[in-house]
Amino acid sequence: MPSIIVCRVCACAALVLVLPSSAAGDAPPVLTCGAAQDESAALRQAPRGAVRKDAHVLEVTTARGVQRFVDKVAVEGLDLTGRRWRYCGYDADVGAHLIEVSAERVRTGDLLFDATGRLQLAGHTVLFAPDRQAYLAVEQEDRRDGATWTVFDFSGRPRWKGSAAALPAAGAAAPARFEGAAWTARGALVAQYVCATSGRRGSVTFGKDGAGGWGWLGFGGC
Repeated sequence: MPSIIVCRVCACAALVLVLPSSAAGDAPPVLTCGAAQDESAALRQAPRGAVRKDAHVLEVTTARGVQRFVDKVAVEGLDLTGRRWRYCGYDADVGAHLIEVSAERVRTGDLLFDATGRLQLAGHTVLFAPDRQAYLAVEQEDRRDGATWTVFDFSGRPRWKGSAAALPAAGAAAPARFEGAAWTARGALVAQYVCATSGRRGSVTFGKDGAGGWGWLGFGGC
């Protein structure tokens, strides 16, 4: 099992996702499951067809055949046992569908690759690196402030995971929030940080530190 590098910066920072503007024609691909998104419109994006068979059954056709997603209906009073699938869209550049998964109070998602039929962990929002070597996935847990970010390599192995719900460590500098995550044209994942008390701003870049661990580099504290 691959190890997950848990956010070092989260000891004094919270992560907040702000999607890059879609107006930029050269922006790297983004797939997202909007809370008010119309599934019937999203289903029409599937290149080989996708259909809602009934209220609890979704079918998506890939080059390897039909993938069937069946909801697990929660028993009244036992909400944690339910699972709900929702089709959110397809990106032709990446060749992947995004299927939202709402289960155990977590709103997340899986990528379904058209060419292989492979189902891979992701989130309700996915930002792909322009070189298709990695992606940032976002998921949200009910009743928790902020989202959880995970950076995966393109095979689905997690490099790093951090939660906006992380609390400042005792004696740490004033907390900050991260926002504006985006991939640059050169394949770097960058974000901005804003210090909660001073309003000081700066930028950080995702990469390997001197010890070879993955994390956000350039955070100077608040």
